[in-house]
Amino acid sequence: MRALLRPDLGASLVALFKGDQPLLRTASEADQASGDPTRLSCFPLIPYSNRIAHGRFSWAQRDHQLALNLADHPHSIHGCGWTQSWQVTDRTSHSAVCEFTHVGSERPDLWPFSFRARQQFTLTSDTLRIELSMTSLSDTPMPAGLGLHPYFTRDTST
Repeated sequence: MRALLRPDLGASLVALFKGDQPLLRTASEADQASGDPTRLSCFPLIPYSNRIAHGRFSWAQRDHQLALNLADHPHSIHGCGWTQSWQVTDRTSHSAVCEFTHVGSERPDLWPFSFRARQQFTLTSDTLRIELSMTSLSDTPMPAGLGLHPYFTRDTST
């Protein structure tokens, strides 16, 4: 197994191979240069997945407005972790740990609550394991969700 990771692009995978066989869509040099994680192989969805309608939500009797973060899409999508640079905090020949800290008071348009996210990537001879976690750093409860957005290869000959 071989994986290529871009911590500066949301700690996203740009390729995953078993031998010479790609298991996820492989990002080209142009895809990577675009800075757009949606053109890569897999990226984290954190602190929420899917969409928040028109970027507006209420929590604990407070209204919040998020940036609409995907071109002309009318909703806020996939959180802010995928659009930020992460720090590599540990690395070996077969693993890497990346972390990202968001301070809600500095960028409430991305997410009004503070948190720390962590991704651990571990390769074995035939698997890639990705562990994604998040810890609230806010002094009040916060809503949260997380996930991964892989782009699998497909056979287009059928």
